[in-house]
Amino acid sequence: MLKAALLRFALFWGIWILVPIAIDGISAIAYLWASLTHAELATGDSGVKRPAILATILIPVYNAERSLYRCIESLASQTYPHSAMEIICMGNAVTDNSIREFTRAQARFGSLNAMWVSLSQRGKARALNAGVLLSKGTVVINIDADTRLGPNAVERMVAAFEDDPDLGAASGSIHVDLLPPGAPWWWRLLNACEILEYLAAFRIGRRFQSRQNAVFTLSGAFSAFRRSVVLSTHLYDDKTVSEDTNLTFDIRNVEGGRWRIACIQGAEAFVEPTLSLSKLMSQRLRWQRGQLEVASLYPRYWRTNPISALTHFTSRILLGDHTLSFPRLAWTFIIPYLYLLGYSLPLVAAALWLTYFMYVIVEFLFLLSIRKALWAAYRMPIGNWWHLSLVMPVYRSLIYWFRLAGMIYALCEPASWSAENEIERVKKEAYRLWSRLRRTTERAVARRGGAV
Repeated sequence: MLKAALLRFALFWGIWILVPIAIDGISAIAYLWASLTHAELATGDSGVKRPAILATILIPVYNAERSLYRCIESLASQTYPHSAMEIICMGNAVTDNSIREFTRAQARFGSLNAMWVSLSQRGKARALNAGVLLSKGTVVINIDADTRLGPNAVERMVAAFEDDPDLGAASGSIHVDLLPPGAPWWWRLLNACEILEYLAAFRIGRRFQSRQNAVFTLSGAFSAFRRSVVLSTHLYDDKTVSEDTNLTFDIRNVEGGRWRIACIQGAEAFVEPTLSLSKLMSQRLRWQRGQLEVASLYPRYWRTNPISALTHFTSRILLGDHTLSFPRLAWTFIIPYLYLLGYSLPLVAAALWLTYFMYVIVEFLFLLSIRKALWAAYRMPIGNWWHLSLVMPVYRSLIYWFRLAGMIYALCEPASWSAENEIERVKKEAYRLWSRLRRTTERAVARRGGAV
């Protein structure tokens, strides 16, 4: 009896308490150790001054009248010589006043060598490919129209390529802008969680990946290439919803994999915060779906025996992001059955609270890592955000369900992406199914001569 009771106790508490530590806690400890023991990597600030080489900056534009001027303004504020930058805005079948904002910026910042190219067909991959083919720079930099660069981002990105002859492509360090103080509290809370997520991903996670040459994807918001290297690939492809990840893997195949891919910590870019759950859901569905679609195009990285698979970073990332998601799904649906299996309701509730508490500890470790890796401008605000360790477990749980939906979409839908508001899309689909069921029921009742 005692042995059976101990076994039940170990299984119960092991699943609900130790699993969060095993999966997320190990990552948090690894991040903290990396931030405490490793120096900054690839900042692009070697201190060596060289003649400025030509850098082409590509901005794909689709209905970006609200943000395009600010994006170009950030280019005008660069420490890199304006004479060594060419800026190409690819109008991606725009239907708003984006070209008016471009013209306004062009008139305001006359020292910039900026041009507008109109494309009749919509598609970010097409726009970027057109820009790459038109570019003349040794280094080609892509930024989104809703992104603003830090003042020395271009200088440090170009310097990184000059300092490392084996660097073929690089991602910038992406951060989320702070909302103004007067914003509603729920927006500021979502904004704070998103900021911490990006800080952990780019200031610690991508730094660790760069050391191992294991960057999974170049950021679409801000990335750069040697022009000769990107022209040796198939360029951007719309066969997946994540053309940036697909190009990252393509670059790894160029010249037998000689080119290194890294994240340049000193080259910073700031993206607009996500202000609704609908946009957040749409974004994360696309990311997760794109990850699986691209991985399916390169099966040699993961279709091998289990031991060999763990030696390649692609398999390790898929294991953490994909395979280990399904046990979490199982735990969610097991919860209601624990009571039916004979566990008391207070015990089940206590286990859930203790699981949450363990996740709070994990998030606190992540916050310690972030604080150590932060640059000066963020150090003080983050110092006042320790209470977010209580909120981040809920935020990450929400992101988990969005990513899980992305996995399902990758299995069930063709490789296209058009949803801007995924929650509204789900509502419309549910309404369509309900209307169809209603009509079917009405016809069946009518045939029987009754009423609904």
